[in-house]
Amino acid sequence: MRVLIAEDAAVNRKVLQDMLTEMGYEPVLARDGNEAMQVLQQDESLQLIILDWVMPGMSGLDVCRVIRHQWQEEYDYKYILMLTGKNREDDLTEGFEAGADDYVVKPFGYNDLKMRLKAGQRIIEMNNKLKILATRDTLTGLYNRQAILGCLGHELAKMKKKKLKIAVAMLDIDHFKSVNDTYGHLAGDCVLGETARRIQYALSRESFVGRVGGEEFLIIFPQADEQTVIAVCENIRKLIGDTAISVFPIKISITISIGVATSDEDETLDGLISRADSALYTGKRQGRDRVVFYSQEA
Repeated sequence: MRVLIAEDAAVNRKVLQDMLTEMGYEPVLARDGNEAMQVLQQDESLQLIILDWVMPGMSGLDVCRVIRHQWQEEYDYKYILMLTGKNREDDLTEGFEAGADDYVVKPFGYNDLKMRLKAGQRIIEMNNKLKILATRDTLTGLYNRQAILGCLGHELAKMKKKKLKIAVAMLDIDHFKSVNDTYGHLAGDCVLGETARRIQYALSRESFVGRVGGEEFLIIFPQADEQTVIAVCENIRKLIGDTAISVFPIKISITISIGVATSDEDETLDGLISRADSALYTGKRQGRDRVVFYSQEA
């Protein structure tokens, strides 16, 4: 597990690095609070964080407050362990109020630090399991509606800050009701599961996908250009439409329609989804089994 260490004293930083490496962790080093924030902005997957309380510029407490304000419940939980020479009750209370999960008073021993990191790791792992249960669609394993919309809101805000565009695609299985009516709901569930698998197979690690309705899926493409998004969506359409889905003892052939839209400068989440939806239903009116980009609409 990777651990962010923010410590301004080079000697202490090296001691912590050696300790954590011996414990089996992968240390990621920052020389002060500002550098720690830069690391976290670049890599939001870091969850276990060690902060020295007193650092020049941005203190450990300041970093702690920013983390708790900026990385809210839609993100993976960040467990924060404070290193401090302070041991008065008022000081420690201030640390916990800032958002720290635990603290180690200097000087500390190897085993003391190890036990506290292990406790933090257990809490992170349990939190991640609970998050999966809360954010995943039980049938397909994709993000559920609430989670994928939260992800879109986060990515949209991030792209606005960087002055970049984001694209979304609304995907709908054509005539899915007839699949349920003809073959039964268990077969319909198998079709949904295999459709989700094929969508995931076609996407890069930078993209996100969730199930937002019965047979409707939302795909998020951060920083992707229009041509790339259209090409990926066409590939998804062919992957699903060209090969029948095996539901023993039969094979079920389906097609999909996809509507695509890219964000404007002052884009809202609802506006972006609305335009992708509009493109999707244009594709439905035009005969289904196609990809339609919003700007192509008449």
